[in-house]
Amino acid sequence: MKKFITPYIYNYAKKVMPKISETEAAALNSGTVSIDGNIFNGNLKIKDLINKYNIELKNDEKNFLNNYFNTF
Repeated sequence: MKKFITPYIYNYAKKVMPKISETEAAALNSGTVSIDGNIFNGNLKIKDLINKYNIELKNDEKNFLNNYFNTF
């Protein structure tokens, strides 16, 4: 019985469900909530972000801060 009903329900659901966008597909396939989950749980730690994403200024950003920022 299951083999006869399941394909019918699946095909019907496939027709009525909206198409998934590329952004939604990427989010669903990523597997974790990462930063978003930490923000909403109140557990966001800047050190963890820095370690995870290896945040570093580009040369032109460093140049701006070192040479032009003090004039402001």
